[in-house]
Amino acid sequence: MFAGYSTFRDVPPMERFDRFWGRFPSFLRQPLARTFGSPAPDSDRNRKLTALGGRDGALHPYFLARALFTPEQCNALLTSSDNDVLARASSPLQESLRRAGSLDAINRVSYLEARSTCSTPCCEIPM
Repeated sequence: MFAGYSTFRDVPPMERFDRFWGRFPSFLRQPLARTFGSPAPDSDRNRKLTALGGRDGALHPYFLARALFTPEQCNALLTSSDNDVLARASSPLQESLRRAGSLDAINRVSYLEARSTCSTPCCEIPM
């Protein structure tokens, strides 16, 4: 019903990129990912692409697309004592992601849109 939203257009290519990027050795990912944002470092899209490339599986592309802050920005904003709170708050989102895992890309985004809200400030949701 709402598949015209940009999330439906943006997340499937992000998932494909994530699978492709996962084939690179981890020691190369972070330095290469930093180059993604260099053309326009203040662009939200470039910050999220850099975060996607350098994340090592820490954040599912859907939640990165919907997040207000990148993981790097969250680290600057939050204290280490907030980690437990974030872990508890992300539990329902992790369950939604698990249930959506077997769906095709459009239905997965649709399910996550209907069942999830980014209830954590940074939405650090593992894949």
